[in-house]
Amino acid sequence: MLRANDTETLLSEPTHLLEKRWVTRQEGAGSQRFLKDWLTQQRLNPEHLNISSRALTEREVASAIARNQADIGPGTESAAIEAGLTFIPVYQESFELVIPRPVYFRSLLQALFEWLQSSEGNQCAQGLKGYDLQQCGKLIWNGEVSE
Repeated sequence: MLRANDTETLLSEPTHLLEKRWVTRQEGAGSQRFLKDWLTQQRLNPEHLNISSRALTEREVASAIARNQADIGPGTESAAIEAGLTFIPVYQESFELVIPRPVYFRSLLQALFEWLQSSEGNQCAQGLKGYDLQQCGKLIWNGEVSE
């Protein structure tokens, strides 16, 4: 997410990223890990970033950019939009929920999955921006664990 209006320049000339003031996440945060991987793919050394501050949450990243303490930082589309920032998607992340079989088949959890697949659930996700619930609740593996 960023405040600047030069999004095309940043993507066509990734070296310009090194000139920007960055707010980054703490080591171990998913968005920080993805940022380092993406920079490496762009042949940029993450250690050469001009880091102005660190943030514990994506909302803190957005806040630092909105308050002009940084120019750019990693985060979610929903946090960027909430702060009135520009968002450039450079990677997509998916999450899997691992739960015991008896819990998965409980009626309350199944009702949640049904709601997430409903038009109301999809409207809620679309309102948050950046979330895709198409596969939500899909059973990926239902096998026995071998010992």
